[in-house]
Amino acid sequence: MKRRETNKGLQLLYTLDKIEISVQVFEGLDTNEADQLYIDLNTKSKKVALSKRISFDSRNEINQTTNEVLHGNRLLKEAGVEQEKRAVMRPKNKNFVSLSQLRQLVAYFITGKRISSSLAFKAEMTSQNDENIALINVWFEEVFKLHPVKTIGNYEVSMLASFPLLYAVAVYASEGLEEESVEGKAQTIVSRMQHLKKVNWARSKPEWRKFKGSERGREKYYYLANDKKNIEALISWLRRQGGG
Repeated sequence: MKRRETNKGLQLLYTLDKIEISVQVFEGLDTNEADQLYIDLNTKSKKVALSKRISFDSRNEINQTTNEVLHGNRLLKEAGVEQEKRAVMRPKNKNFVSLSQLRQLVAYFITGKRISSSLAFKAEMTSQNDENIALINVWFEEVFKLHPVKTIGNYEVSMLASFPLLYAVAVYASEGLEEESVEGKAQTIVSRMQHLKKVNWARSKPEWRKFKGSERGREKYYYLANDKKNIEALISWLRRQGGG
């Protein structure tokens, strides 16, 4: 067993170009204080909030791009980004998206893959970061043409405040463009999004109930299910609305 662990360590040592270990040092503690600190750190420590992990962990392209979009997109900031909670609780919270949800949108534009709200998915830094940011901002600009920025996160009036639908819009707008140039991707995204201008995005529209979901809360609002099958159904519906 010991030899196997040693071999694993040597393999990692020669596989990784750079290894960094964080060390926190406490000085001036006597034995009793050191023992108490050990107990406190291992029993009372709290998990770092997801928003802080996204904000401060910039070791991969998804996190870095998320932060750059967050701080650089004026309309997005005006629409509101919830930075403390993993998700926004409708209808009370009228922020457009949470930071975790923004990260999921950014990840799809970068990788073409759908990821969960966890931080498990990593992406290596590439030279295309500026291009990714530009395309994401192009998409957001078109989103804010579908519904006024001030109320797009208000679930009482806007169905685009439903993250499953918003995510489906992102996939619809950008899917299948891997081989296109940056200019070609931007033109296609704009064209697809413009085809959605005829859609009525009002939350109260009965058509939303054709998709999987449930009534919740005192208001009995209908909330779309956030699962793969339902998002696929929404994407198919968006294609029909966009004529593609």
